[in-house]
Amino acid sequence: MAKDVDGKISILEEYRVDDKVGSHYTTLQDMVKYEEEGDLLKDSKRPSGCRTLLRLHRALEFFSLFMEELSKVEGNAGTGSLARDCYKKTLAKYHSWVIQKSASFAMYKLPTRDVLLAKSFGKDSVSESITPTKQDEEEWKKQSEEMIRLGQLSHQVFDSVENLYKEHNLLDLP
Repeated sequence: MAKDVDGKISILEEYRVDDKVGSHYTTLQDMVKYEEEGDLLKDSKRPSGCRTLLRLHRALEFFSLFMEELSKVEGNAGTGSLARDCYKKTLAKYHSWVIQKSASFAMYKLPTRDVLLAKSFGKDSVSESITPTKQDEEEWKKQSEEMIRLGQLSHQVFDSVENLYKEHNLLDLP
């Protein structure tokens, strides 16, 4: 999934720095206007920036919900079932049955909350103590607050893009 996200971001970055079209990709509104007026939304010769962003937009909805839900679980709680529930509420509606099953299977391999956070922030190890210390509890609370903020912020971005795409009837781009 990370490679897919990176690829989509690269497409948008390439448009942004392109000498010929970069000025049309400075804001989302500029991109939408340029691609609508230039009949570029369904051009088979180049990926549409609007279509590319739509895929990232859908992933952001999943991420936002996952962060909010992850903030509610503690330390060594598994994240696989949590991710599957978030996926079913967000991205699954855009995927075929085969992709849904593959994604669900992949989520079984997700680590615990602590391991996921440690890897996300570049830590090499995670405390494996069975009984959380006072420091563990304080760290959990701090991480949960940050995840809630991150989830809320990403949801605000999602809502802004959602509204722009609704206004221009772009939510169903192929």
